[in-house]
Amino acid sequence: MLGQTAFNPKKKRWSYDEYHTLGDNQRYEVIDGELLMLPAPDTQHQAWIRELTLSLGSYIKARNLGQLFPSPIDIVLDSENIVQPDLTFIGRAALGTIGKQSIVGVPSLVVEIVSLSTIGVDRYKKRRLYSRFGVGEFWVVDPGNAAIEVLLLNGQDYDLMSVAAKQGSLRSTVLEGFEVDVSELIPHL
Repeated sequence: MLGQTAFNPKKKRWSYDEYHTLGDNQRYEVIDGELLMLPAPDTQHQAWIRELTLSLGSYIKARNLGQLFPSPIDIVLDSENIVQPDLTFIGRAALGTIGKQSIVGVPSLVVEIVSLSTIGVDRYKKRRLYSRFGVGEFWVVDPGNAAIEVLLLNGQDYDLMSVAAKQGSLRSTVLEGFEVDVSELIPHL
């Protein structure tokens, strides 16, 4: 109609309260008030989540280190920053941040699995966001190259702690003593 403008959800600043009204039929994130729609992950992406969950999850559970959550689960960093990392680790000291609907607070470790449609957000925008809020360790998984980067927060940014492609050892500082060869995590579809 003449004189009316179409509603564009990406042009307004979104808050957690507004985000929460969107419903469960689509996955969204809000970064600095900007609403981002998340495409459904492909089978390779999900297979990486499965392998990482099995490896990290068994290590975490055996040592009673905290809780590991695969996506989708809302991580509410503040009212204008709500994300759904592919994997989220909450250490024992922060278990109180886990609510019934979401985690309200800063995770100890997050894992993002990049794809062609999400690489800019996952690798760059979320890196800045996670460092700003103080997420201790940030893993970037690149399924196309069978590579994982483990980044450790050092002040206001991340330092590369370990990286491996197809084979080679990965270490975690947040999960003290955790070490795995990336070849053990590569899914075989």
